[in-house]
Amino acid sequence: MTAGHIKFNWIRYIGFAEDLLKTIPKDGDDEVRERCGISRAYYGAFHRAKSYLNGIGISVDINGSDSHKKVISEFKNIGKSNALWRGIGLDLDRLRIQRKKADYYERYFTDIERNCKLRTELELAVEKARCVVERIYEIEEQERYR
Repeated sequence: MTAGHIKFNWIRYIGFAEDLLKTIPKDGDDEVRERCGISRAYYGAFHRAKSYLNGIGISVDINGSDSHKKVISEFKNIGKSNALWRGIGLDLDRLRIQRKKADYYERYFTDIERNCKLRTELELAVEKARCVVERIYEIEEQERYR
């Protein structure tokens, strides 16, 4: 089969973000790769979370201006009584903010943050995206043994 004809594995976006990170020297920067990586890490985690919700019967319409916040809210609301769910919601929210800055802001950092590095933001985005996926796997494992 050719690309686009089979169900896409969104987690591959996180791997792509990791691959981009590996191409940037530790003491260097590459704003295009860093911004793309942040965006892909978010979308990998977001779509994995959305797919999980859909799989357990929580249908989330991702069209519209607040569509991403709806997925995040589902995890935060259920997370009021479950730390794993809350962690997913919090990490997705942080990733969403990073992705929005990477995709839309001409300056990622404020003047106060002038010593911050975009590479560090990409590292954080990849770490948070991996945490989201790991927590979802953990929830799935718990459900399997109920």
